[in-house]
Amino acid sequence: MPERTAIECMYEAAGESLSFQFFEEMGGVTVTVVNTSTGELFFDVCSSTPGSCRTALSGDAGNYAILLEDDFGRTYSGNFTL
Repeated sequence: MPERTAIECMYEAAGESLSFQFFEEMGGVTVTVVNTSTGELFFDVCSSTPGSCRTALSGDAGNYAILLEDDFGRTYSGNFTL
């Protein structure tokens, strides 16, 4: 049986940001996003309790890596290209 999705992430072009939706309580979440093409780093800390958080990006083209770590030490990762 596949694991349940704990987090969804969507890029919002108009606001040049990533929007995270949390589907379970994770406490505080540390968000690190790196444009691996340029080395540009974006960092945010948010709470999963209200259900969502938004992290601002530059909107520059490139390959991005996402790493999230919650208060319980669990990590989640992903990547995307702009």
